Amino acid sequence: MGVVEKLIAGKDGVVRGAILKTGNGRKERSLQHLYPLEVASAPTKSQQSKVLNPKAKAFEPRKSRAAKTRASEKIGQIISDIADSKDN
Repeated sequence: MGVVEKLIAGKDGVVRGAILKTGNGRKERSLQHLYPLEVASAPTKSQQSKVLNPKAKAFEPRKSRAAKTRASEKIGQIISDIADSKDN
């Protein structure tokens, strides 16, 4: 692993490679041999000043959505209407 120090462009101006700073020195690699990694940085002052409320209620997802409940009731009504019509 390493950090890109410099991009290397070809004669046509297109970036073809990079010089990497690694633990063992510097290495030159083509772009095809590089893989970007997301690395978290140290928290900034604005991130450090955010304090969580220890008295806040724990998140509890809703058991059932209102639309789901209404749909279930409507389906039940349709089924009972069909059953009643077959009985007559």
